[in-house]
Amino acid sequence: MQIDVVALDDRNALFAEVKWGRATTRDLDALIEKSQRVDVGRRRRRYLVIAREGDVEGLVDFNAIDRLTAPIF
Repeated sequence: MQIDVVALDDRNALFAEVKWGRATTRDLDALIEKSQRVDVGRRRRRYLVIAREGDVEGLVDFNAIDRLTAPIF
């Protein structure tokens, strides 16, 4: 079992997989399955697959990314 990145804050747990080649929805499914073995308490699980190329249609919610990265004033 290998997860490339795990990042935690008070409310969230981010699990990320980095692929040097092509990524598919199977990579996301495998990441989700592997992450279930990690105890993150009550944190909300979030997932990220980074790849040079792949089948990303339907996986990327850019509105959600904008909300997560918006400055807080």
